[in-house]
Amino acid sequence: MSKAAKKKPVWFVNPEIARVDVCDGVWIECKRRLTVKESRMAMAAAVDVDGLGKITPRLEKLGLTEVAAYVVDWNLTDADDKPVPYSLEALENLSVDGFTMIEDAVKAHVQEMSSSKKTTASTSSQDSKSAE
Repeated sequence: MSKAAKKKPVWFVNPEIARVDVCDGVWIECKRRLTVKESRMAMAAAVDVDGLGKITPRLEKLGLTEVAAYVVDWNLTDADDKPVPYSLEALENLSVDGFTMIEDAVKAHVQEMSSSKKTTASTSSQDSKSAE
């Protein structure tokens, strides 16, 4: 790869969405990447900080904040097979098993996005070394 064609760093997040299969025709739509604000808000929502800077995890928010930061839609239905619009309230009202399946799908999605970013960066780095 020539120096002129070297890939530029990505400074801003494009609002891209990926559909992620959960199971049995159930899907969620997730952001491919979070902005710094979205990432930090998710982390901040999972802890309390007192006036002395002591950080205490909010156990009721474990896992929930990351899922809520990534998921933008789903095709879940209620017991009467009626669509349930995605919302934080609906997310919080899932069964533990249902939430765990969605959380696992989000974690796999995040890992996949992270791996593909590393592969792209590694390939670009190797290409620029070859061009020298």
